Amino acid sequence: MKTKNINWLIVIPRAIVAAALLSVYFLVSMPLGFFVRFSPFTMRKILNQVVSFFCGLMTRVLGIKITVIGDTVEFKNNNYLIVANHLSYTDIFPLYWKFPACFVTSNEMRETPFLGQVAEAAACLFVERRNRHNIQKEVQNLTNGLKNGLNVFVFPEATSHNGEKVHMFRKTMFNGVLYSQKPVLPLTLNYKKLSGRTITLENRDEIFWYGDSGFYPHILSVLTQTSIELEISVHAPITDVLNKTDIELANMAQAIVEKKYQPIV
Repeated sequence: MKTKNINWLIVIPRAIVAAALLSVYFLVSMPLGFFVRFSPFTMRKILNQVVSFFCGLMTRVLGIKITVIGDTVEFKNNNYLIVANHLSYTDIFPLYWKFPACFVTSNEMRETPFLGQVAEAAACLFVERRNRHNIQKEVQNLTNGLKNGLNVFVFPEATSHNGEKVHMFRKTMFNGVLYSQKPVLPLTLNYKKLSGRTITLENRDEIFWYGDSGFYPHILSVLTQTSIELEISVHAPITDVLNKTDIELANMAQAIVEKKYQPIV
């Protein structure tokens, strides 16, 4: 991605504030993360709230303005496998803020400088998508989290995309629902405007992160936006999971998310 029109008067103060927030985040979360190995579920619940607080602050620093459509009351009364479409790393901050959960991400993300350290400190659950030999162990970790009251968040498309459509939801992680009998909570993300401009094919690369886009040029583009408008649609939970297959659940969740998604054309 080529960076252009970088307004350093906006970028530099934001970068300084973001760096300060991240420093405090690591100072608070990393010691807590050490105790996850001794009490994995209790400590993850605590970390989820800590990370949610910092993600709320980071959301404000990045200028992301959120509109939540739908009922969030049920989210507070139960725990879910939460699923959503995926467009950028910027999805994570508002989602973690509004829906504290244990995120499932890839080992590729774990190995990405900076983003990997952030994910480690948040006690994310990591999956190895390049080697399927450990998939049963990974599904079991997700299942155990759901059974023990954690909200678990998955991007079933497995990677972020360019906004033209919702891509196929992969079935594997929905096995955690079958084994735990916990409901699925689908969310739809629609980025609406960047600095007051409607998002189109021409400017989508300023916010969507996909393909071979480099992280550091892209974050400069994000930091220079005066505002980012994001709409999160909260759908009714999928509670009828008994006697469903993983493919059926994946297809049901995808259809629900797609119905509210507004493709970039």
